[in-house]
Amino acid sequence: MALMSDVVLPVDHVRQQLAAAIDVVIHMVRLRDGRRLVHQIATVDGTRDGEPLVTELFGFRMRSGPAGSFVCSGAVPDLVQVLRSRGQRLPERLLEAGIDVPVRTADVG
Repeated sequence: MALMSDVVLPVDHVRQQLAAAIDVVIHMVRLRDGRRLVHQIATVDGTRDGEPLVTELFGFRMRSGPAGSFVCSGAVPDLVQVLRSRGQRLPERLLEAGIDVPVRTADVG
């Protein structure tokens, strides 16, 4: 929308502003059977060469298990350090690579 306005802005500048404003992207999909689910959770960690750096944290894999499963990539985004600096505790195993195991709410604080 910013590029459609009467104000002429460089594309790289708009991309940098968007990357600075967005921390987490949650991508939802609707499956053929009508179910809706989270397909991917990713973070935006700035830009490189004018392109946003998007790091996948979790993704849904249809062919993993009978009903599919949520898989963690094992990537630790810059956002984790920001949260820790603000006093938020994250369970150590939250970002371990592999099939996701639900984290009890007592583990998050």
